[in-house]
Amino acid sequence: MGQKQDMPQRRSIRLPDYDYAQPGAYFVTIVAHQHLCIFGKITDGRVDLSDIGKIVEETWHEIPEHFPNVINEPVVIMPNHMHGVIVIQGQSSRATRGSPLRNDPAALGVIIGAFKSTVTRKIRRIKGYEHYQVWQRNYYEHVIRDEADFQRALDYIEANPQNWENDPQYHTP
Repeated sequence: MGQKQDMPQRRSIRLPDYDYAQPGAYFVTIVAHQHLCIFGKITDGRVDLSDIGKIVEETWHEIPEHFPNVINEPVVIMPNHMHGVIVIQGQSSRATRGSPLRNDPAALGVIIGAFKSTVTRKIRRIKGYEHYQVWQRNYYEHVIRDEADFQRALDYIEANPQNWENDPQYHTP
């Protein structure tokens, strides 16, 4: 038959029956395509962002402008991935009209999808990057369940640049 049958089935990594549009805090990890170090480099335990990394950071900080019930701090952009916390507040988190990130409703997947596509669009406007693949498919999320869990996420984000050399999951020499 068609090609779709030949493709491996994607297994969802989301919690079954969980409403990702409800108010809550989420620790997210988004990885660069093929784990390439396109967002910058680590020098003396500090992140030095490339121009592409600066676009990622700028676009991340724009999320609350388009999704008013969202707080997205803290964040760290690493050479080939990023970690951040998304907090969805209130009863509803609707995107603003005319927004380049506009989507309804603003479930976590919609927010991350809009962010990733906006970053990709901005990068592809740069001469020589018209067909550039920026992101790995999907993203990792962890529902933050309490204050201790939130503190662990903050500590992890803060320490990530210093731990870069010891992280075989992301570090590519």
